[in-house]
This record gives sequence, structure tokens and C-alpha cells, in this order.
Amino acid sequence: MANYPTSDPSFTSIVDGVDYPQAADLNVVYEEVTAIGSALRTGLAHDLLPDATANNRHLGSSGAQWAELHVSGDATIGGTLTVAGGEVAFYETDTWTPTDASGAGLTIVNNGCHYVKVGRLVTIVLYVSYPSTASGANAAIGGLPFTSATGQFAGVTAPWTDSSVALGLHVGSATTSILVYGVPGVTQRTNAQMSTISIRASFSYLAAS
Repeated sequence: MANYPTSDPSFTSIVDGVDYPQAADLNVVYEEVTAIGSALRTGLAHDLLPDATANNRHLGSSGAQWAELHVSGDATIGGTLTVAGGEVAFYETDTWTPTDASGAGLTIVNNGCHYVKVGRLVTIVLYVSYPSTASGANAAIGGLPFTSATGQFAGVTAPWTDSSVALGLHVGSATTSILVYGVPGVTQRTNAQMSTISIRASFSYLAAS
């Protein structure tokens, strides 16, 4: 900003012993403020805000980063989101469709299966019914919404069922299937043993990604 000479009578007017800038001085201030505003608008338009003709605008830069970003509505990211120093725990929820993973080609009735995923932690809600079957294949329910992590195991013991035998559900390593066991014990149930049986359960497992 210019240093205005209050001693120059062409720039100041003395009223009651006080120096006031005259019109020429005020014009200089106005021009400088206008130039600063123009520069700021140009910088915003070129470095921060998108326009209708380009898709390569940037919000900040490596040397001028934003400390916080507050969004009151939806945010859509068209590329890769990189977070320095941590991991973003994304949340999503939806339905999933159970299938027969025993190889017998059964049609498992989906009475309502849902999931919630926060980061890599997946919580499923399972409600299925087996058809009438004489298949001797080991019972396995496929279709989990995400592949389980390698080396991780999860499941639930004694979910609600109309089976005469208590059941256990097991998710193994790197799989999208649930194995069905009799409890107590480690013997997997066959499809014939699950014939016309319903299962309701909810449990969590760690997804691969």
C-alpha cells in the first residue's frame, strides 16, 4: 500500500487540525484495493474453483493446503482419495444375496440379508431358508458381499434356527462363503440335514479390502 504524504497540500486537507486524504489520495487507495480484489478473483478462478471448460482445477496445492474441509451435503470423488497419516473409514450399507456354495445347485430363500461396512469391518444380517433337499454335500452359504481377509476367521455360535440341533456359522480365510456346523462339535452339516431349515444371525468379519 502506498505511503501517503499528509504534509503535501495536494493530497490532504486540514480540518480542525486533522489531516484527511483528498480525492487524489482516495483514488490511489481505490485502485490498489481494486487490483488486489481482481488478483484474488483470478487466483480463485484458476487455482481453486472449477469452470465449465476444464476438469483439472485444484483445491489448494502442495504448498498451500487446506486445514479442514466441511461439507454439509454429498461429496463425489472422481479419482483416488489419498489420506496422509491415516485411513478413511468409509461407510456403506446395502443388501446381499445368499447363494448355495455347496455345489448342489440349491435355491436358498433370501428372507432378508443386509450388511454394513465401515472401513474393512463388515457386519452382516442373515435370514435364509433351505429348500427341501436330500443332497449329501456339506452346507455352505455363499454370496457374502466382500471377500474375507486372508488369515482371518469369524462367525457366530447358536444363531436362531428351527433346527433340532444348535448351529454354528463360520467364515474362513479369503472366502465369500459361510460354512454351517453342528454345535457342539466341528462337523459340518449336510444340505440334507439343513432341509427346510431357516437361520437368522448377525455377525462381523474383516474384509480383505
